Amino acid sequence: MVAYPEPPVETGPEAGYDELPDNVEQLKAMVLAERASLPAHLPRFETVIEPESLECACGGTLHKIGEDRSERLDIIPAQHRVMVTIRPRYACRCCSDGVRQASAPAHVVSGGLPTEALIADVLINRYCDHLPLHRQSKIFARQGIEISRATMANWVGRGIAALMPITERMRADALARARLFVDETTVKVLAPGTGKTITGYMWVIVCDDRAHGGVDPPLALYTYMPGRGKMWAKQLLGSYQGILQLDAWQAYDQFGKDDGADAGVTKSYCWAHYPEHGFIWSPVRRNLRQARIISQNAPDKTMLWIMALMPSSA
Repeated sequence: MVAYPEPPVETGPEAGYDELPDNVEQLKAMVLAERASLPAHLPRFETVIEPESLECACGGTLHKIGEDRSERLDIIPAQHRVMVTIRPRYACRCCSDGVRQASAPAHVVSGGLPTEALIADVLINRYCDHLPLHRQSKIFARQGIEISRATMANWVGRGIAALMPITERMRADALARARLFVDETTVKVLAPGTGKTITGYMWVIVCDDRAHGGVDPPLALYTYMPGRGKMWAKQLLGSYQGILQLDAWQAYDQFGKDDGADAGVTKSYCWAHYPEHGFIWSPVRRNLRQARIISQNAPDKTMLWIMALMPSSA
């Protein structure tokens, strides 16, 4: 086996430098160069601080020979505003043909309080930043805006419903790909009327072939389902034809059969989850960065080649 030694850990002021600079200014420049720069797309607002006087003690006038620049990250706090939509009504003074007025624009919450931008912000805070609705309600309250958690829950439901066409388009795109990664994991959900939680399952479909020359954009699609049995796998994947990269969970056994609608599926099993086919992935260190493959059967040339690529436990 090939052993990969741990890289040496350097400590002290000289760690990471081939040689120290000769003076403090060079050291300062080196440190500033290594500091993470702020993204270029952020707008810059420059403030120039001039000396109080440009007159030299000798009586001459100072001229600019350079400058020092420093950047600090600033933030504009979120500010709520009220969007007022005005639809004037018009009528003719010469006849009585009626009143003309523009139609009201369609909204996610028809006749409701939030704009689509506000609903998007609530969704991002809830599902990307894991900020519960009751805490978001308190944030609104700090600005004197009283919005209950139940009201925001209604917004969340309507916002998700509005996004469903995008989700369905993503699903259709994923099922047209040549290879999919599929997995499922448990998630606790509230059981209505019981005050308790039950176990549900979040299924994920992932497509990303950029590392292998693929040109399609990456995609990750999450779908909640009450179980992880065969019927739920079939509901997720339908009549997919292609390569399925997955573990050995029995719900996937129905795919790749010699007959039937799923005959065009090729399963690519994950070695980390498929011991019954001869492979076990065993962590040999607590940090899980080094591991090895152990064969339960007589190793062949392929297994020896794989083992040669794996870090040694020695």
